[in-house]
Amino acid sequence: MASIDDSKTGMRKQTSIADLIVKGAIALVTTAFFIGAYLQFQVSFWLSLIAALSVYIALLMVHTLMRRSEVLVSEVSRLEGELKRVQSPEGAAYAPPPRAPGRTAMPPRSEVKAPPPPPSLKRA
Repeated sequence: MASIDDSKTGMRKQTSIADLIVKGAIALVTTAFFIGAYLQFQVSFWLSLIAALSVYIALLMVHTLMRRSEVLVSEVSRLEGELKRVQSPEGAAYAPPPRAPGRTAMPPRSEVKAPPPPPSLKRA
């Protein structure tokens, strides 16, 4: 899989050009598979086409899984670094900002007013 190393963060970054080259290579391999099955092995046209499309889908799925695993590996390493930073003595000084005093997410139950009763279905 084609990647470009980003020197600022040390992470690998995918580019649209590299992705286009890989997908073009997959299409070329699929076309060669179709022509080989049809002409060399004398498989029927439709069966060759179905087999070639199956190969194309399988190769695209493998490419997508490889790309996602590359992103996942970089994300896991970033999170491990974050855990090490938080567990270190210097990182322990960080605490989330405190809430304003007296403010909670929900008001106490005594302050919550009941909704008005629904209008009566009977007409007077």
